[in-house]
Amino acid sequence: MKTLVPTCLVETDSASSSGIIIDARKGYVITHATVLLPHLANRFSLFKRLLKETRMRGDAFEDVIPFHVTFEQRQIGKTGDTEQHYRGDFKSSGGFIIEPINIVASGSDPMLLPSRMIKRKGQLRFVWRSENFSSTIRRLFPASEWKFIEDLPQDKKTDAGSPEISKDQVYHLLPYFVLIQVPALKDFVVPATEKIIQKDFADVRVGSEVLVVATPFGNLSPEVFLNSVSGGIISNLAGEGRELMLTDARCIPGSEGGAIYEKLHLNRNPIGMVVAPLCWKANEWVGLAVGCRISEILGSLRKSFGDSITGREIPLNGTLVSSSSPFDSIFVVLISSGAMWGSGILINQDLGLIVTCSHVLNGAREVKVRTDVPHFAWRTAEVIYATADEQVFDIAFLRLKDFQPISQPISQWPMVTDAEKGFAEGTEVFVVGHAAFGQENRLRPTVTHGVISKVLFIDQIPIIIQTTCSVNSGASGGAIVNRNGQLLGIVVCNARNKDCGATYPHLNLSIPAKTVWPAIHRYVESGKISDLESLTLSNPRAKLLWTLKSSETKLMDTVKSHL
Repeated sequence: MKTLVPTCLVETDSASSSGIIIDARKGYVITHATVLLPHLANRFSLFKRLLKETRMRGDAFEDVIPFHVTFEQRQIGKTGDTEQHYRGDFKSSGGFIIEPINIVASGSDPMLLPSRMIKRKGQLRFVWRSENFSSTIRRLFPASEWKFIEDLPQDKKTDAGSPEISKDQVYHLLPYFVLIQVPALKDFVVPATEKIIQKDFADVRVGSEVLVVATPFGNLSPEVFLNSVSGGIISNLAGEGRELMLTDARCIPGSEGGAIYEKLHLNRNPIGMVVAPLCWKANEWVGLAVGCRISEILGSLRKSFGDSITGREIPLNGTLVSSSSPFDSIFVVLISSGAMWGSGILINQDLGLIVTCSHVLNGAREVKVRTDVPHFAWRTAEVIYATADEQVFDIAFLRLKDFQPISQPISQWPMVTDAEKGFAEGTEVFVVGHAAFGQENRLRPTVTHGVISKVLFIDQIPIIIQTTCSVNSGASGGAIVNRNGQLLGIVVCNARNKDCGATYPHLNLSIPAKTVWPAIHRYVESGKISDLESLTLSNPRAKLLWTLKSSETKLMDTVKSHL
């Protein structure tokens, strides 16, 4: 049986991106507007024409911006009833035709035979903007703080005579999408597999596992990269309709326009589209990709273009994405200390006790704390203990003033007591914290996914946990948890190269919760600050590890100081 893979490569004569086939019978493909960038650089009069005239006659731009689409047809054989599997699980919700992705449900045993790449000419049909997505972008990613294009070294600058693309132009196009028609697509449709796009968005939540199907590097080598798969989770959702999606799935340039699938429903339809595979804040790479949910894209298309694009109605908003999350029970708070912010963990709500990092406090003795569950609320907290810079652990404790316990009882967070099981290298973990997005945004904690890559011990006591989760500024003081919600560590920092200023969000260090928990427990029982002061450690060997120095480095530094 042949099936048409619903993701594809979209090319112009000077740019390329990924794309999603939304109606194979009519040949409709959607992608992100970044594919237009080389044509629009310093020519925004052309962009205005596109927005106005493609509504009436998209083929008028066929010579100005020629399109080609490369798609993939695969032969699938499997044990059991192939036809029954590919006819199942699809219902009409009004909209476009889409082919199921060629990954079968559990219980099936597929055999993927060689695929066939097909390249056909496409016509620009429409360029439009999602107003909801645009307003969320402006609020969450102010242009003065964020960028979505990498700075090129001087020797890599655009050749003379070629239009130079600026970060402002990239930013301007973020909420725009492109509709392309490929008439030849209908010749490759298998009637038995034509289905109506459908997805229940109510079960898409922060922490849901996703796969991104896209073509990295665009048209560099589609034979190698066409429809490559990357995995991750939904890290956060934003906007009134939760139309903006953040994922920690690894995406690189060329992935714009790629499809985001929920891992549990791969044989259904994409839940979103990649808009920006890379982003930077204050010159720090943020290890998250930005996406827009598919129902918002299709809804805004119908609203802008009208019903003439399809005989069936497209839901304008779709089912609202649930804002609840399995990580809501993890009480990570936002801490504001003047212009700085960070994260903290409410570890005992009877006392209003919060653990965070000393550097988050910026020397303050009193800070503002925002709790997000059951609703956003700012409170005042006093600093009851904080370690000094020269100490091993960067840790501090706050106590909320006039705090009423939240209705959901968590007198003490469930802790991992078995170090061998809890800290095993390769263990799946999640980081929960207010990374990248500060106090000005009403955004719940961002969640990223990874594994424990290393645990360092001194005298059989865990001192440092290293993970592959994406950690950025603002996550300090946040939580490392396992899938059961058990606290494994307190996030301290990611790694930075001081020579070039590059940050490495997927290389980060945390304080093992098991190591500091006995002192916390004693304080909860006694109320004596002296119990927390037992966390003041001056172990030279442990300090060297936290500062990423070896004993040999320390010896050489000592020798040099005497020369």
